[in-house]
Amino acid sequence: SAIYEPGSVFKPLTLAAALEAGVISRTDTYDDRGEIIVGDQRIMNSDRRAHGVTTMTELLAYSRNVGAAHVATLLGPTRFYEMMRRFGMGEVTGIDLAYESAGIMRVPGNPQWHMSDLGTNSFGQGISTTPLQVVAAYGALANNGLLMRPYVVAEVHDGDTVEARSPVRVRRVLSAEVAREITEMMADAVDMGMHNAVVPGYRMAGKSGTSQIAARTGYQERTSIASFIGYGPLPDPRFVVLVKIDKPQEGYWGEEVAA
Repeated sequence: SAIYEPGSVFKPLTLAAALEAGVISRTDTYDDRGEIIVGDQRIMNSDRRAHGVTTMTELLAYSRNVGAAHVATLLGPTRFYEMMRRFGMGEVTGIDLAYESAGIMRVPGNPQWHMSDLGTNSFGQGISTTPLQVVAAYGALANNGLLMRPYVVAEVHDGDTVEARSPVRVRRVLSAEVAREITEMMADAVDMGMHNAVVPGYRMAGKSGTSQIAARTGYQERTSIASFIGYGPLPDPRFVVLVKIDKPQEGYWGEEVAA
């Protein structure tokens, strides 16, 4: 329940929102010039390089910040934040544990929100979530677009009385078709550019994330939160797993440390 900036594990949510809105298709490309201006802020790829014509799957495989920000601008603030809210960001999941945090998601109308947030939030920076929120959102991708309420207790036994707890559907986030599309894109991206996440004999969908750690002003230097989240085995996924390592001592990037 502790909040953190999720980093690039957010990119599939951005692309899924754009697929659902119809502003991109799975086969679309964009011209990656190495940087993009959103709300007067320059956003650059983590490798500080331009990559030319790039597919949406390559955006995920090689984690291009410029591409994610480009897709978010096609969506626009209203649709982007509406979809992130539908994924459960900025609200508690309702799990049967105490002290769950809702995270922090600034939205248009908030005095602290700026148009540049749209660009950085698209790849999980400047937004705070909990690991549980991220897992639940990926569960919706794996579950044909249905967001479920996570729970811990399966049954409550009180003497001879047994109360069984059943899975609770929260809402439909995506169409089943879009959920399958983004799942296939993530699985292709794992095979293409996240080789440490490949599980021999299985097809898995997932995404790495590398986020900075917020300080009083800006971010801590030379530290990261390395993460990887995936689900499978495809085509009938049964497990979602998030690995999150704070301040790794060996390595820096999610793909090398957590995958």
